[in-house]
Amino acid sequence: MLDEIHPKVLPDSKLGDAVSYTLNQWEYLTR
Repeated sequence: MLDEIHPKVLPDSKLGDAVSYTLNQWEYLTR
């Protein structure tokens, strides 16, 4: 789901920051 949303949100928005952060931390979140 996040992979679908990521290209559609503005990168400088709060949502864009949250999606980018979550995708970057995904490996650690799913351990």
